[in-house]
Amino acid sequence: MTTNTDELKLYKRALRDYLLSYVFSKKLMRTEWGFCDYFAPQLNMYMYGLLAREVVPTLWSLKPDNEDTFWFPPGELWPRIKLLWKAIRILQKT
Repeated sequence: MTTNTDELKLYKRALRDYLLSYVFSKKLMRTEWGFCDYFAPQLNMYMYGLLAREVVPTLWSLKPDNEDTFWFPPGELWPRIKLLWKAIRILQKT
């Protein structure tokens, strides 16, 4: 379980990397797939399924209502950026 401060730092770094993916390659920024593939190497842990709910709870609470493995199609940056912004705003209010 992460603290709000740790979670906020994690989301801010992710937001920076997703925004930089418009300038640098998605592969370089690790944003070419989904959130799990982005966060797993940073946290050095398996980040798929139920564990993600515990590690990134604020972001998980914003998950779109779909049954797909990916929240958004791989490589689409803007929907992920908007979700990261929302998660950051939620954590900043707490």
